[in-house]
Amino acid sequence: MVSFANYFVTLFGYQNYSVANNFSISLMSTTRNPLSMKHLITAFAFLFFCKIAIAQGSFIFGGGGIGYGSNSSLNQVVNDFNFANEHSVSSFNTVPSYELGIVHYGKTTSVEVKWGGQGKRNSSKVPGNFIENATVAWRYHYLNLSFGVLPYKDTPLSLGAGVNFGKIRTRYSFGGDFLITDENFLISSDIFLDYTLKVRWRRSRKPYLFRIRPYYQFFFLSNDLKELEEGLNNTPDVLQNEIQENFSHFGIRFALMIPLKPNKKRTWN
Repeated sequence: MVSFANYFVTLFGYQNYSVANNFSISLMSTTRNPLSMKHLITAFAFLFFCKIAIAQGSFIFGGGGIGYGSNSSLNQVVNDFNFANEHSVSSFNTVPSYELGIVHYGKTTSVEVKWGGQGKRNSSKVPGNFIENATVAWRYHYLNLSFGVLPYKDTPLSLGAGVNFGKIRTRYSFGGDFLITDENFLISSDIFLDYTLKVRWRRSRKPYLFRIRPYYQFFFLSNDLKELEEGLNNTPDVLQNEIQENFSHFGIRFALMIPLKPNKKRTWN
């Protein structure tokens, strides 16, 4: 009992957690031990996950997709490096992604919790050059909570929106270890349209679902590329927030959904 109490004393503490550049969330407590936003979000998602898992009409799923965004500021930093060093690091317009989670379908609504990641890593090699190898990458890992509406009964079409809590970082390498230049906690949101197809195997009594999801993801704040510009292009005196990238983009995702407790009242799942 004492150790259990000590765990919560250790868990709930004080930390001033910076979100992006100038947005902060303060969590106050009487103890000195830190409570990170990551712990709160993870604990909430886990409880939500357990609640969904035992409900009728629940599916676990995994999948991936591809998106497209301008990412003009990041591409400009990379293009400046290519021009100055005779390299050919590709642009960052495409956005590959992956996801793993659980979803529950009710009569007219759906709720979903998932963990996902997106980003890209591009490299260039020029033998004999002063800088032979160059790699630039960005990555966004997030925890997502989404809600959907099924406007027509017994149809595979639904509309929804979700919010993502995650960490985004940009980094580069000249053949050795990656140097992390910018790392921030950013909140983004998804708006999506789902079309779900029923898939059934011979030996399976329960139907599987294949989901097609066109989406638009937008970030509430941009990511500062100051340190990436200074490190990659050796540019002095770059001002804070002078070069920013907003990674908002359109895309499409695909997911295979495995039933936990199918809803027998719905004809399409």
